Amino acid sequence: MAIHACLLVMAALAVPLGAAADGVSLDNGDTLSGQILSMADGVLVLESDYIGEVEIAWDKIEDIRTDEPIRVQTASGDIVTARIVGIRDGNLEFAERDRPRERTDVAAINPPPSGFKLSGYADVGAMISRGNTDSSSLSASAESVARSKRNRIITGAEYYRATEDSDDTAENARVYGRYARFITARWFLASNLSFEHDPFRDLDLRSSAGAGVGYQFYDRDDLSLGLEAGLNAVRDDFDEGDDEGFAAARVAADYSQQVFSGAVLFHSSQLLPPVNGPDEFVYTSRSGVRMPLFAGVHGTAQVNFDYDNEPPEERDKEDVIYTFKVGYDW
Repeated sequence: MAIHACLLVMAALAVPLGAAADGVSLDNGDTLSGQILSMADGVLVLESDYIGEVEIAWDKIEDIRTDEPIRVQTASGDIVTARIVGIRDGNLEFAERDRPRERTDVAAINPPPSGFKLSGYADVGAMISRGNTDSSSLSASAESVARSKRNRIITGAEYYRATEDSDDTAENARVYGRYARFITARWFLASNLSFEHDPFRDLDLRSSAGAGVGYQFYDRDDLSLGLEAGLNAVRDDFDEGDDEGFAAARVAADYSQQVFSGAVLFHSSQLLPPVNGPDEFVYTSRSGVRMPLFAGVHGTAQVNFDYDNEPPEERDKEDVIYTFKVGYDW
């Protein structure tokens, strides 16, 4: 979004371009300084020490400079890595004698690498007790994210099982996949698919698939926040109860943030209220903290919360599981 006038008049932002920082001058005479993070779809993102990230329309910039070399991509796909020293006669000029480029030919600044960037994690946890109490539990989860400039593919799975005196006391499993097609730097089209099994909730299989739209508020290594909304087709196959299928609205959130010493807070949730009876909703969330230990190995403390406002007969509405796991991320 364009910069609001009330922000531009802040004296703290009126720092000359000659300071040891990146900076831009606007066509209305205002000057901003900070760190230029990126430019895509005609919007430049500058991070200021005073107000955080600021979005600036590229065609409103009169002049620009960077304190260090920066990656500039042209409309033809060429990449120039050099320090920007200004805009002269409609051309972006670089240091180290790199030839100028027309500012209208600049498609992106600091574009993401071509192709997909892969990341993810795998966790496992176990508890065994013998003696007066004979019990055990096993929990495992994994998730993979493939990200390119326009696409994001997330796939994952989780499993939990607990026994006491050789009898199962809990068991559930879930696999899921989500796809996002970014149509701007922040807005995206979204689709999702999931399957869930939990015999202790009389749920032989819950399948859910749908599509909608999403908005990515933040998409950095240290902070990510996105929301999705749309419609899903849901099918519940029960062991004892009557099977059912219904259309549901879907609202989902994904959040992660690095807080200290590499520790990451995370939360993901999904709400599925049926269109013809929104009070009979299903809610699922996964929240916790992931703490780095050494060489990519981490420890995870997590809370799984599942809530069904209209569960099968003689079943509780909510299930809460606390897990402690060790895993590896990449």
